[in-house]
Amino acid sequence: MPDNRNFPEKNGGSFGDGNSLALLVSLLLLITVFPYFEKTEIGATILVVLFTAVLLSGIYAVSYDVRYVAVGLLLAIPTFILGWSNAFTPLTATELAWMAFMIIFLVYTLAVVLRHIFSSGQVSVDEIYGAISVYVMIGLTFGITYHLLETFVPGSFKYNVGQSTMSSMIYLSFSTLSTVGFGDITPLSAIARSISILEMVIGATYVAVLIGTLINASRDGTGNTRMPRKNAQETERTEHISLKKPWILVLAAVMLNYATSILMVSLNLPFFLDSWGTSLAVLMGGLSAGIAAGIAYNLLMAFTVWGVSSWVWIFSSIWVAVCTWHFWKNKWIDLHKPVKLLSASTATGTGSAILAVIIISLARLPPYQGTLPVYELVYDYTGNSQMASLLEQLLVEITDKMICLTLAAIFMVFLASHIRNKRGKRSIRQSRLSQ
Repeated sequence: MPDNRNFPEKNGGSFGDGNSLALLVSLLLLITVFPYFEKTEIGATILVVLFTAVLLSGIYAVSYDVRYVAVGLLLAIPTFILGWSNAFTPLTATELAWMAFMIIFLVYTLAVVLRHIFSSGQVSVDEIYGAISVYVMIGLTFGITYHLLETFVPGSFKYNVGQSTMSSMIYLSFSTLSTVGFGDITPLSAIARSISILEMVIGATYVAVLIGTLINASRDGTGNTRMPRKNAQETERTEHISLKKPWILVLAAVMLNYATSILMVSLNLPFFLDSWGTSLAVLMGGLSAGIAAGIAYNLLMAFTVWGVSSWVWIFSSIWVAVCTWHFWKNKWIDLHKPVKLLSASTATGTGSAILAVIIISLARLPPYQGTLPVYELVYDYTGNSQMASLLEQLLVEITDKMICLTLAAIFMVFLASHIRNKRGKRSIRQSRLSQ
């Protein structure tokens, strides 16, 4: 198996200079547009679409360093899956989990953006957009927290006007954050009042500290040095990893695929996410490692979960391995290049969808129950069963492969960092011994 891989530099720059304007626009659209559609039939879909825009723009806003992007993606992926799954199959548990992950993602994003603002030695338009975005994210985070609390403990708030909805909780949050307090919604429980007080303190403190920081930075540029933003190609270097026991890599990839797919099936989600281990094996060990992992995984699933006749999905795993290898060799699977990564995921997912339709038709396999809500939604719009089946596979497979390739790229970032640190420590020890 090939054993030479290229790893990005630990201190490699971002794939962009950040774009807080996109984040600000997506946040403002969410809090202004969603309330008009909340009680309509498409309200849940519009909500998840707007929150997806916040996820994507949030990741782009923290693109000062590829490691920030990697962590952001790790938080965004489960949030994305839970949000869209709840839109198709509403469940209280899924909604609660989605709100919890969304809160964590927003806190992470505002912390990274805020760190960038305070570490910048000068004020630019992007810093101003970022400062406003942080303020909006604080209000949105507390709004989701209020809604989560009311769902867990009904009666935590008294509604003098209206009723408990996501938009009403966001409205309460911003009136509390700005210390306006109209009084139409009142916190009753002790924890609700404590959270409200905390938000008022944060709102007043944030505005005072931020204004002072921006004024100081605008008077002179003697603050902390701006975070370095280097071109990825200038900071990327070639590393090599020797795979003395490649079978361990294949076994690990099979277990990753197996564990993830079992989790998805148990949750009845419309994704399997069972190819990211295969892609990771390709990135670390080459095409033969990925193919071996894909074949072994599908045989394991066929004899334990799916049924023996499902061994034909081996061809789908081989396709994923070949696509991963091709796009990796052409440097498309790289967090520094999100457009190319998205294009690679779309191409891989499209091919997988076409192959899935062929496999299901020829092998006469039963449809997966987890994707039926997607099929039904598409069928309601098209009225054509064959078209609905194809579009269902396209939507599911493209999203699935996008998540899997992104996960593989994320793990490569952290594995590369670990390998560099390990080699650095070994070099230090050797230099000390030579002295």
